[in-house]
Amino acid sequence: MNQVLDAVDFGLILLQPSGCIEFVNRWVRDRCRLEADPVGQPFGQAFNAPLDPRVVTAVRGCLERGNSTRLSQAFHPMPLPLFAPGSREAERIRQAVDIITLGAPAQGGQRRCLIQVRDVSEIVKREQVFRSQAKRLGTELQRLTDAHHEIQRQSLRFREMARLAPVGLFETDVQGRLTFCNAGVAEMLQIDALSLVHHPWTDLFGAQGAHASALGQRWQTAAATGVRFTTEVSLQRPGGDTAWMRIESSAIRDSGEAAAFGHIFTLVDVTELHEQARLNELRANHDALTGLANRDRFEARLRELSEADGARSSGMTVMFLDLDGFKSINDTHGHHAGDIVLKTVAARINRCVRAIDMTARIGGDEFAVLLPGALSSETIERIMAKIEKAVAMPINLGHCHARVGVSIGAASLSDKVPDLSGLLRAADSAMYRIKRRRSIHVAAAPPEAGVSAKVA
Repeated sequence: MNQVLDAVDFGLILLQPSGCIEFVNRWVRDRCRLEADPVGQPFGQAFNAPLDPRVVTAVRGCLERGNSTRLSQAFHPMPLPLFAPGSREAERIRQAVDIITLGAPAQGGQRRCLIQVRDVSEIVKREQVFRSQAKRLGTELQRLTDAHHEIQRQSLRFREMARLAPVGLFETDVQGRLTFCNAGVAEMLQIDALSLVHHPWTDLFGAQGAHASALGQRWQTAAATGVRFTTEVSLQRPGGDTAWMRIESSAIRDSGEAAAFGHIFTLVDVTELHEQARLNELRANHDALTGLANRDRFEARLRELSEADGARSSGMTVMFLDLDGFKSINDTHGHHAGDIVLKTVAARINRCVRAIDMTARIGGDEFAVLLPGALSSETIERIMAKIEKAVAMPINLGHCHARVGVSIGAASLSDKVPDLSGLLRAADSAMYRIKRRRSIHVAAAPPEAGVSAKVA
């Protein structure tokens, strides 16, 4: 079998579930210039040059989650350090890389990763030659009828390829006027793109984008200086949803000539990437079960307020809450019932405080509330009593009702406190004192830290 795989005209790399190399064929060995046998080595360490981070990420996603990926030459020309046989070290081949998951963990197997690599260097060279020929045919258009027909045929082929492309493609002249749009542009932007041919390309976003003029100015600056233009814009869909589009522009010029005779644009819908980034940020700062801020976000907000001008003079209170009787619900009814209780309690606590306050889940059955501003002891006690009453209400578990209590400690900022770092600890200590004595205490930081205790 290895002899058969060594004979194919493309590269094959097989990775074990651990990420180590199990097999590479001769095509890869001839082009990667390895000093040692890569079999058995970790994928990221087997090559003599660093790997593109995107191929490392794609391989990890393949092994961990079963995600197959294609690294297109158009966006990732050289993911692996591969070189044409006999070329100089700097002359890497352009690659089209498919990362394919193998195995079915759900059926008892383990995932392996197959990396398939094709050399598309010649295709890129042919594309450059094609563009050069297209310009020469345009120059001969006035005097050669046959050449005119030929360029028409070439144009039709280009447009058919562009029509079938999985991204939006449009072309402009040197001044930025539209000369061609594929169907992908009209579909992504949900407009009649063909009606805008011979108009400035920014008119594609004129009906939806609020910054079309500024967008055009940035593009003109990039085009004038020869800098590759790349940007992202947000659009409002007819249904009200926000979509994100990535726009990239490249000048079209003959080989060896500085002056461009047009520009090619790609339009890619990156809404899912933005949504994923938003979700990642949400997961990083919020508790997955209750939707409240997590401990890291709570402490970060505490630091933000402590660093703000006038933080000490404006006042601050932190409440630390620990549920009473929660463990018995988990033990008796299971963790699903416990999750219902936590989500219900979180919502009830949140309804008892102001919009400017922050409620967080900082532990298993532990919560905290940050209350900016100077509050009297009476106000704090009233809020604590309101929370206690809300939490104590019966909670419907479906098959029965459950009750939990809550012990609350509070710590308030005083003029003597240099920062807010001790507030959460002081509130925690106050809560445990209250838990022991089964009464409500409103506490501040310890006397040595500049906070005095007050018993209700």
